Amino acid sequence: MPFESSWMLEKRVLYLHSYGTVAGAQIEAGVNTHLRLLAEGDAPVHVIIDIHKTTVTPHSLTQLRGNYQFKIHPNTGWTVLINSTNKIIVFIVSMMMQINGVREYKTAYTVEDAVKFLNHNDKTLNLDAVQAAAYIQSRNRES
Repeated sequence: MPFESSWMLEKRVLYLHSYGTVAGAQIEAGVNTHLRLLAEGDAPVHVIIDIHKTTVTPHSLTQLRGNYQFKIHPNTGWTVLINSTNKIIVFIVSMMMQINGVREYKTAYTVEDAVKFLNHNDKTLNLDAVQAAAYIQSRNRES
């Protein structure tokens, strides 16, 4: 499955990692796992999305809306997209966030920028940039 949601910081920061070509059924399964973890977390649960190795090619905004619509869990805090220099991916994720009503969304070019942003916007968070980068590197080796 090209989706993985796991705890980067237990019950506070989820890491959503996507790789390969993404299809509709896989998205639904990935979203269900993601929502389950959000429900188990301690609000606000922040999400770091890493999709730089993902291929998503919707043919229209209607297809984007139909295939990528999901419920926002009330525990959701900030959602930060990292590592994506592909403008189409950034646009698709931005559209997904808007379609689904995500208000607290940010794009960061590096893990360090994402960690700095989350720590600044949630003073109860004590996420370490070096540990976050090591965690991401360990998860990326598995894909």
